[in-house]
Amino acid sequence: IGYLGIIESRLDFALLAEILKRFPRATLLMGGPVWDKEALARLKRFPNFKAIGPIAYADLPELYRVFDVAIIPHRVTPFTQSMNPLKMYEYLACGLPVVTTPVAGTEQFSSFIKIAANHSEFLAAIKFYLARPLTVAEQAARRAVVQRKTWYNRLAEMFTYLSHD
Repeated sequence: IGYLGIIESRLDFALLAEILKRFPRATLLMGGPVWDKEALARLKRFPNFKAIGPIAYADLPELYRVFDVAIIPHRVTPFTQSMNPLKMYEYLACGLPVVTTPVAGTEQFSSFIKIAANHSEFLAAIKFYLARPLTVAEQAARRAVVQRKTWYNRLAEMFTYLSHD
């Protein structure tokens, strides 16, 4: 079970602790800069937790290959309701199964990811994906759905709304 991103207050650390308790035979791997060292220290008490610190962008694909399930365990706050998590696009581009809390931007991919409204749903979604790995076709569908979601295409779309006087 993996998360790559900034480890800070937007994460639901209570949910992460529940994941570690519920899936003691799975490893929860978290990588990225650590802004909340106290919360991370509480997770380090679990034997199935592994934090690897900051990761170079070039190394992300190699790490994604070891994920059975990619997670976005953000607390639902006004801030997370205003963001569109880049890691969701990365996870999908790698063909990964994704479990997320209902933060902004995730609903557009609801056919390809599991959006959990609460901790119970989040844990059930992880359990589902651990028991039933994605097929090659499901992985390809995830890659395809984000293939056109590039910065170039986003910028081109923005220019269609600007006047060209």
